[in-house]
Amino acid sequence: MRKRAQLLAVLFPCLWASWLFLSPAPATAQDRNTTDPTIPAEMTPSDPDIRTLLGIDNQSCKPNDTAWTEKLEKALEMADARGLIGDKALLEASLASTVLVQGNADQSFLLYRKALEDSITANRQVLRADILISLSSESQMKGDHQAATRLLTEALSLSEKNGNLYGKARALGELAKLKLPEGKNGDAENLLGHALDIDRLNGYKFEAVHLYYKGSYQGFVGDEDAAMQTLLEARTKAVAAKDTLTFVQAENAYAFGLVKKGKTDEALRQMDMFHRMEFAEFIPDVAIRTCLQSYLQLPIARLIWLEGFANVLEAANQKEREIEVWNEVFSTSQGIGLLAGESEAKEKVANLENQLKKNEDALRDYRTAADLYRKQGSDAFLDRVEISEAVLLVNVGRGKEALPIVEEITSYAKRLNLRQLEFRAYITLSGIYQRRENWTRHVARSKRRRPWFIRALSMKNSTIKPFTLPTSP
Repeated sequence: MRKRAQLLAVLFPCLWASWLFLSPAPATAQDRNTTDPTIPAEMTPSDPDIRTLLGIDNQSCKPNDTAWTEKLEKALEMADARGLIGDKALLEASLASTVLVQGNADQSFLLYRKALEDSITANRQVLRADILISLSSESQMKGDHQAATRLLTEALSLSEKNGNLYGKARALGELAKLKLPEGKNGDAENLLGHALDIDRLNGYKFEAVHLYYKGSYQGFVGDEDAAMQTLLEARTKAVAAKDTLTFVQAENAYAFGLVKKGKTDEALRQMDMFHRMEFAEFIPDVAIRTCLQSYLQLPIARLIWLEGFANVLEAANQKEREIEVWNEVFSTSQGIGLLAGESEAKEKVANLENQLKKNEDALRDYRTAADLYRKQGSDAFLDRVEISEAVLLVNVGRGKEALPIVEEITSYAKRLNLRQLEFRAYITLSGIYQRRENWTRHVARSKRRRPWFIRALSMKNSTIKPFTLPTSP
């Protein structure tokens, strides 16, 4: 039950940041009761006026809306004017997550960086670790998993040094999530097991999201029955914790699993119920159901559900309907200015159009996706989509148009010593130069500036032959 990584899911650590104190995550916007003994003291504001303004002890459902943003901004002004650096850092982190929910990723990460500086100044080590985890999402959005791992490792080290089990559990869970796409399943299993042990011993509500990660891991390694059971448990725990995002993601993954087990009709029935906001079957408690429904109306929550729905449709091989869903992801992301959602959606649509032999549509959408990734500064994703575009151009007999694209990628890969990307670029070039005489001339021109590739070819065979190009990215 292997499910694709998704860019919007990368934002998850940000939406969970400091969730038990205010509104950095969906749950905080809905449940701000700070009498819970599992909440670290420095994850709540100390100033009584700020606590009153934000209704810290009010357990009622408060969606993450404009009014809440204005309250946070006012509270931040109060903390700044009173010289309360610790509260200021906390409020900056909360506002960062709130802004992210509204779609402004750039402003969100600027606020997180300011919060990190203030948390260091105020010596709030628990908050500092929490913010480091949130900042790892920015690196993941850009495809830089090494930078994300460094930030998470720093958060883990800081938490262990200060005896901060709250931060340690979060960091372990997020590190485990990064290990899955790397194929380090054993590492992921150990990290998740440790995180869940801490959750259960301390009553942390992170247990729901960590169970979701565990269910994903079990699906990755082919233990589908266990995965389905774990995802159901994650969904139940998420409802109890009023954790909307984990509830949505656990249901998305569970429906995906239903399709893989041949229960496509049931999977689509459940996803259609989500589309109609009919949750009585999943959430019997009316008050909790109403609270979660209010959050699901926010664009970010809907985007995460739409991506899950697209995965279910992919598993069900309903490509035309999947295109419709990704187009809705694009339009919703565009409406809130979320480049990560726009670029991912266009790439997915282009891949589907490519598979359906809608070549001109695919080429148009690959170019749009490339432009969006370029604006984002996401070089890894830009290279991926440009390779896909170049391969399609070669396959439709327009290899000449692909040359400048592949040459640019080759230069970038060579400069940064990205051997795998460089090799993929040369595979694409080999398809462009399929004629023996053209390919030989290209190799002659390339010898001085691409010795690594020439060595790779010489290991294969003394006679240079073109590689077989895939028909789809």
